[in-house]
Amino acid sequence: MRLKPLSALVFFWLCSSIGLQAQPKQFGLGLVLIDPSGLTGKAWLGRGNAVSGAVGWSEEHDHYLHIQAEYLFYDRRVAGDRNLDLDAYVGIGGKIIFRDYDAAWFRLPLGLDIRLKKAPFNFFFEVAPVFNFETVRMSGAVGLRYIFGS
Repeated sequence: MRLKPLSALVFFWLCSSIGLQAQPKQFGLGLVLIDPSGLTGKAWLGRGNAVSGAVGWSEEHDHYLHIQAEYLFYDRRVAGDRNLDLDAYVGIGGKIIFRDYDAAWFRLPLGLDIRLKKAPFNFFFEVAPVFNFETVRMSGAVGLRYIFGS
């Protein structure tokens, strides 16, 4: 059966993420730059999961409006000490670009999330392959969020 290697990979990924400490249920708002440049929000759901989104303008010539959202899985704690936590994440989501063609895209973001423990801020860096049924592109972003309830 062809499904066994995929099942083993999913099982390994789930087991390896169990050791990640649960994130507190909090919400952050801030700025995102590059693709798109605008506003970003994120809600930590706990147990290594979050939802995030952004609204902004593209770096393309006509600066199209983008709206994107994704569900994130915090796979690994890369580093952590008394000042910050550095977590790696992977996600799945979508993007809508408001123009006359190629409006809907799928996103698979891969990123690093830095949460400061002594200040209510979250920094992130991500790259994301985005694709529709004809084209695959690479997208990326850096950003900063203020965390409410921390």
